[in-house]
Amino acid sequence: METHVYLIRHGETKWNQEKRLQGHLNMPLSSVGKEQAQRLGKRFLGKRLQGVYASDLDRAIETAVPIAEGSSLFVQTFNDLRERKMGEWEGKLISEIKENYPDAWERVWQHGDEFGVEGTASTQQRMLHRLEALAKKHPGEAIAVVSHGGGINTVLHAISEGAHGPGLTKIDNTSVTHLIYDTYTGWKIHRIGCTHHLVHEDFKFPVTKEVTLFLVRHCQATDQAAEATLTAQGREQAKKLGAFLASFNPKAILASPWRRTMDTATPLAQRLGLPIQTDERLTERVLAAELRGDWLDRLRESYEDFNCRLPGGESNQEAMNRGVAALTDFLEQGWDRAVIVGHGGITTVLLSYFNRLYGYTEWQQMSNPDVFKVTLTPKQAKIERIWDDSMLSG
Repeated sequence: METHVYLIRHGETKWNQEKRLQGHLNMPLSSVGKEQAQRLGKRFLGKRLQGVYASDLDRAIETAVPIAEGSSLFVQTFNDLRERKMGEWEGKLISEIKENYPDAWERVWQHGDEFGVEGTASTQQRMLHRLEALAKKHPGEAIAVVSHGGGINTVLHAISEGAHGPGLTKIDNTSVTHLIYDTYTGWKIHRIGCTHHLVHEDFKFPVTKEVTLFLVRHCQATDQAAEATLTAQGREQAKKLGAFLASFNPKAILASPWRRTMDTATPLAQRLGLPIQTDERLTERVLAAELRGDWLDRLRESYEDFNCRLPGGESNQEAMNRGVAALTDFLEQGWDRAVIVGHGGITTVLLSYFNRLYGYTEWQQMSNPDVFKVTLTPKQAKIERIWDDSMLSG
């Protein structure tokens, strides 16, 4: 008989945001992580789960509780579902580790057994042992198991015989990997890393095939006026950004017609020999006719209520509507890989359309320039930030 095992990574923590290794250290969910967990719980309503299990670390338990409550179950915990122990590296920034251990990072990340980092074989063995025991306990049933990204990847590496795993497969927070266990034939992978519960309930986009968009915030500019140009540093950024984006071989470029976005897009267009299409609907959102000293507070409120509009300004919902309409018209031309160059505000509300967890905090953290890869299918959008300011060095 088959057991359906929904293997889930915990919700986001503050250290996930900061890109710190957590290992066995106990971190609670962030506010975003709690929202992710609630949406995950709604996803499993009606699934008729017969068991909900989790690592004994708080971030996994907090993620599992909404799932369990939806099936009138309680969460059972096991310490062998924990994340890989990261030894001396626990609590450190990944960027810091890469800088201090440039020759060891990739090797230790994939194999472990140095610096007190648990070996991937050890993690894999304990994870598979527990998962198999749980699957055998529930023949013909479905269960949810909340664990951690590193541990899940070691399981995938074993089941897929190396096709997936550490360094190969990205496991997002609250992503659901659907495994099937058969008593006679063992494990098989049905689906990896699904996050459709994080998309707006009303999400629809007019694509019939997979489409990849690169949403770009412009490079450093002299000011916020429509005619503002890039600074000298911004012009250098645009050259390096163009080289970076060209490596993805986009087939089209769409930009806000404002000067700083056009100047950002030009090096890429020249490198690829592509025209820059423009659309007024991608210009920056105007928060208010006159900005006061508390404008950041007002901006934060606008992300809490997308219909909030200040005098002389535009609501986030209005900006989102025009931005989505611009993308819809553009994609009707048939592009399957394109670069969209815009501004911090309009880019953030577009990302929020695809995943409502993007908001004020993500706007604050956005750099000039910044790049988000958005992979669209008719039912799902997956977002990945692929830019790092270190790309501007050298």
